[in-house]
Amino acid sequence: AAGSADQFAALSSLADGLLHAQEQVRREAAATLAGEAALTGPPPYALAVIRSPAGGPEPAPDPGRAAGNLRRAAANLRLRAAPGDLVLASPGASKLVAITTAGAVAELRRVILALPGPPLAVGTCGGTAALADVHASLGHAQYAALVATRVPRFGRAADWAEIGRAHV
Repeated sequence: AAGSADQFAALSSLADGLLHAQEQVRREAAATLAGEAALTGPPPYALAVIRSPAGGPEPAPDPGRAAGNLRRAAANLRLRAAPGDLVLASPGASKLVAITTAGAVAELRRVILALPGPPLAVGTCGGTAALADVHASLGHAQYAALVATRVPRFGRAADWAEIGRAHV
């Protein structure tokens, strides 16, 4: 169990590196993740932002509770995901970011929506050919997560590419 916890912490640190502002940090994290075969599916890569549907752009009434819910969600995702399906960044106070392959997004969304505990919403954005470039999708995935929390027709799961088509 301690070895697994250490491995998860190391993978979270590398996932955090993929979201870093500096390109060199992202490239090094991507190379290490590729070398460890942390994601076994083929590109393109996708980003998922997981958040509480109750949370909006304003701060949550109890940030400690929201952060605790996201930590529990991260632990549950690690237990339910098949090896190589995803890497999780360190949970923040208001969001959790998962990096996966575009082929695994539908299953990831299904698992997130079925997690025990308070309901969560997920926004996804995919189509990045290089793992080091997934950070560019973060804003789109965050927006999709916000839409998923506010627009009932998405059922707490929205993809950036689907948002515009929903109005047609």
